[in-house]
Amino acid sequence: LPVAEQASFNAFDRQHEPYCQEGTRVNVLEEIKRWVVVDDGTCVFWLNGIAGAGKTTIARTICKEFRQSGLLGANFFFSRNHRSLSSAWVLFTTLARQLSTTSDALRDKIKDAIAAKQDIVTSSLEDQWTALIYKPLCECGDDIGKATMVVVIDALDECEGDKNIQVVISMLVRARNITNVKFRIVLTSRPETPIRNEFWKSAIHSHELILHAVPDEEVNHDICSYLGSRLSEIGRAQKEVGWPSPRVVDHLVKLSRGLFIYAATICRWIEDDPLHSPRESLEIFLNGKEDFNPAETLDQLYTQILERTARNASETMRNHLHECIIRVLGWIVVLLEPLSLRALGRLMEVPARTIRKWLDELHSVVYLPNTDEGMVRLYHPSFHDFLLVRAWRRNTLWIDICRSNHELAQSSLKLLRTPGVLRKDICQVIHPSAIRQEYEGSIPLNIPSEVAYACRNWVHHTVRGGNLPLEGGEEHQFLEDNFLYWIEALIWLGHFSQSEDLILILLEQTELDSIATPPRSSFLVDARQFLLNCGEYVDQAPLQIYGSALFFAPEHSIIRTTFRNHLSSDLNERILGTHSGCINAVCFSPDGRYVASASEDRIVKVWEIEHRREVRNLSGHMHGVNTVCFSPDGELIASGSEDNSVKIWTTQGTAVKTLKGHSNSVTALCFSSD
Repeated sequence: LPVAEQASFNAFDRQHEPYCQEGTRVNVLEEIKRWVVVDDGTCVFWLNGIAGAGKTTIARTICKEFRQSGLLGANFFFSRNHRSLSSAWVLFTTLARQLSTTSDALRDKIKDAIAAKQDIVTSSLEDQWTALIYKPLCECGDDIGKATMVVVIDALDECEGDKNIQVVISMLVRARNITNVKFRIVLTSRPETPIRNEFWKSAIHSHELILHAVPDEEVNHDICSYLGSRLSEIGRAQKEVGWPSPRVVDHLVKLSRGLFIYAATICRWIEDDPLHSPRESLEIFLNGKEDFNPAETLDQLYTQILERTARNASETMRNHLHECIIRVLGWIVVLLEPLSLRALGRLMEVPARTIRKWLDELHSVVYLPNTDEGMVRLYHPSFHDFLLVRAWRRNTLWIDICRSNHELAQSSLKLLRTPGVLRKDICQVIHPSAIRQEYEGSIPLNIPSEVAYACRNWVHHTVRGGNLPLEGGEEHQFLEDNFLYWIEALIWLGHFSQSEDLILILLEQTELDSIATPPRSSFLVDARQFLLNCGEYVDQAPLQIYGSALFFAPEHSIIRTTFRNHLSSDLNERILGTHSGCINAVCFSPDGRYVASASEDRIVKVWEIEHRREVRNLSGHMHGVNTVCFSPDGELIASGSEDNSVKIWTTQGTAVKTLKGHSNSVTALCFSSD
């Protein structure tokens, strides 16, 4: 099953994210744990709250505690910053994979479901839920070996597509009908309208806790505890004795307005200030106003952080730095999957150390890894929203999302067109029948992460950049020069199944261009047909894109004509001879020297390949011959006919036996191994 590898609460990419500090969020955590144990007739616990209220931290803590107690069955943490973590397509497959590790009986039922419905991966969300989770759980009966099983889904609002979100919720509430195990689902999200409406429909099957409606005293107590502990830790590290005072902490609690992300961000800001002591940094911050609602409070904090950058530089230098910051933040915001600092730098054609310098004063809102191989990302979705939606209202740094996508698309194409980046046999396996799975270890060495990202996503960024693809011919020229190289790279990366979709996206966008010339569309139409005609063998053996896939493309097709020089030198057409009727089947002898052909003209012919000559003509069937095969030792030939019989021949041409007994045409046959 396809899975989102970084979806789990303890995934590598999340290892630095916090859990609830001891002594905080006690009542919320206890309510969730109590709900799991006590049967109140609901199967879904919906924890909702505004951005920054601490939902993900609570979800991670619940996962950690339930894993320790053996109750955690599966978990999925959505993230709009990662394409595979923002898609419902892999939600149920990922949950099913995790659930299969909790019980042998459940694993066997899920395996049976996959075998029974091999297209389940491309089926609807409802079919995936039913086949991979609901039915296996129900069919396990008491063999499941667990009394209670909890699934945690975080940040459902970051899943793409309102309709997908609603389908997911409507499926989850069906868990109430699972009776052989207490199957409980803890789900967190912002209280977005589509989610609220769907839960309203199924109110009797869900338990709701509104995080921003928790009593102020309780939330303020927890934030106070967090701030006191965290700031004291920062103060001790920098020799600030007796800091902060209770009065200062209380003031920050008031400014936080119930938002844990506000408290966490200000702590990171103070800790990472290279120019001032923690006490001085906090005093600078406290000059701000406090008469804002929660959203305004967070916006004010983000504005202050951005405006603080390069504050001691000249106006010219400050403006230049702000342009650089906006460029790199824009790219981080629109990335469809996380990139390392090194990979981002190569795409931007900027050294990683320079990006570090640009973002040096933004550690409180941007996670910068210790090494250039670590992933760079925004700390919280609220900063993402601020940059895209509200920053311009405050006359501060803001992101033009179309421009950022356009720049990323152009840079991706520029990288892919660099000589040597894409090339034939990019993984240097040499043999045209090399199997992809046997070389997985060498793929990252030959296709670095920035190249892999560009291959997978240049089409998406082109479209999201607001320009019609192929306008001006750059995309078209790339495809004419590199189409096969690009597809080969996608195959090595395990994304051949998406290649046809990418071409279709380009084709649909090109058709919107009223001035697009026919050759552009024709190339894409033929490219799509070429990919549709490629068999599963290409997905397993990438170099067959230049071999059998190109060889069997129509002689005058655009793809074959354009890339004729890439045809494998090992492939040569050999016309051995003809039958007077259509040929229904052919097979090679075990030693590869001969080929037998079965024809509608009632004859089986044997050909010597090397000299292209007919060596045997086996006649005797009364009607057309449908199938033919050699025995494992190459001494006998069997043929099956529309006359309902099977004939056995020696390779010398003698008819040995005629086997009768079928009441209809013989369409297939084979020899036993002896």
